[in-house]
Amino acid sequence: MSLIEAMAGAFVLVVAILGMASLLTQSEQLTRHAKQTRNAYSAAQERMEDLREYARLNFDRLEDNYDGVGFEVDGLTSLAGDLDGLPGLIEVVKSDPNDLDSRLLDVTVSVMFTGVSGVRTVDVQTRLAPR
Repeated sequence: MSLIEAMAGAFVLVVAILGMASLLTQSEQLTRHAKQTRNAYSAAQERMEDLREYARLNFDRLEDNYDGVGFEVDGLTSLAGDLDGLPGLIEVVKSDPNDLDSRLLDVTVSVMFTGVSGVRTVDVQTRLAPR
């Protein structure tokens, strides 16, 4: 085996090792991205279920008690400059603000966070009515 063949073999080996290292790094980043997204959706869904249960018992107080309320989400960092420092936000508004007799409420549960892939937002929405 000549020196040139040995150098070519070493070069191929180094390129293969660097390629594998790059794949492992990307895989780790995708795994963290998926975990953060799963945490955000799970927290938003749980909060929405809590709101549905609250609305079943206290519909008339839902808008007053929950509109603009923030909440913590394990493992997620709120956006820089967020006033309450919490990544979760609940918004409750009348479906038709011009219709004073309307009893429908649009509810949005948002999770806004800074993740491995930058700023992310997850929204879960529903429309609630008294029972």
